[in-house]
Amino acid sequence: MIRSLVLVTVLTLVPADTREPEWQLDLEMQLLEQKQCEMLYVTRPRESELGGERTVSGRAHCADGRNFDFSRLRSYQPFEFKDCEPVIC
Repeated sequence: MIRSLVLVTVLTLVPADTREPEWQLDLEMQLLEQKQCEMLYVTRPRESELGGERTVSGRAHCADGRNFDFSRLRSYQPFEFKDCEPVIC
């Protein structure tokens, strides 16, 4: 009983800013559907305001090693993806 109480207390004390942004679930689902990418994590996420709309961009990393740059200008629009190919010099 005490363990349950401690677990509940710990879970409720997690700061709100450690949770994933609301757009990240949309990104994960769209990547899975369109690119068959199981997203592991996002790097260089950028959120900003443009004309009163929330924009987001960054790079998504897939479990199979592929990477995609993504962007979305409005929250109701789908994400746009650009393949990130490795560059060998």
